Amino acid sequence: MSYPDAEPADLVAARQIRRPKEADPDLPQDAVVARALDYCCQAMGKGVLAIRGHVGATDPSFHTVKALLEVRDVIRGKMDLQLVAFPQDGWFRAAGAEAQLIRALDAGVEILGGIRHFERSMVDGAAAVRAACRVAAERGLMVDLPCDESDDPLSRHIATMAATTIDFGLQGRVTGSHPNSMRSMDNHHGTKLIPLNAEAHVSAIANPLINITLHDRADTYPKRPGVTRVRTGGVLPDEIEGSLFGGFEPVSDGGSGLAFPVGDADPVQDPGPGETRLCGGICHRGDRQHVDDDLRVFASQIGG
Repeated sequence: MSYPDAEPADLVAARQIRRPKEADPDLPQDAVVARALDYCCQAMGKGVLAIRGHVGATDPSFHTVKALLEVRDVIRGKMDLQLVAFPQDGWFRAAGAEAQLIRALDAGVEILGGIRHFERSMVDGAAAVRAACRVAAERGLMVDLPCDESDDPLSRHIATMAATTIDFGLQGRVTGSHPNSMRSMDNHHGTKLIPLNAEAHVSAIANPLINITLHDRADTYPKRPGVTRVRTGGVLPDEIEGSLFGGFEPVSDGGSGLAFPVGDADPVQDPGPGETRLCGGICHRGDRQHVDDDLRVFASQIGG
């Protein structure tokens, strides 16, 4: 959902603004339904027929989960709305988070999410990856984990996720969104990590537009780009189930929201060919072969 009065924000600021609004027990459920339906209708009007949205599932009111399940039922047959149970405040950092996530899955949410880099420690982050994969394996579900959405090159939960995917037999059912920290890693670790992801058939979603907006705010100069590795040994080689883009979740993937209030869910501009052009610039993919490769990825995502 989006907030029209929002100012552009980095990831931390966006969370600080969004969290109280989502957890507000006085926010009417029908207001959440109305906003989400309005967004879905806008997206359908621009040719978008599938959305994957991360639904905050850890607030006690549970009204966001109930609202989005209602929206999914209303638009069923017109749009494929996939819902991810998302522990907004961390799997272990928030008391009772796992129980709330299980409650969301029992209610009908079909994908399990997480936010590993938001746990209090690297140890907790790794444990949260294993906990999510364990629950997904027990229930036969897919996993979508915003992972290593950090400028820290030592944030390496994507490696834990790939190894855990293999341990639990989840190959082909796990997505790692954002993995920003890969662009800050040295090649010694990167060349080990990329084949590991390929072996685990872990999908990677780069989200270049929103990540160059949200990240590297602490850098002065030299200044890193905000997007993960794409050009050489990144998310596009054939052996990796790669994706330049994401869905249209308003805060993190290009819709109109707290971090990027000028997005409009238009696949022609954002995050479709427009984002392909953007990625071509910031990732040095401007030659003909790379442009063709990037457009092929985009076309495969929209069924072209």
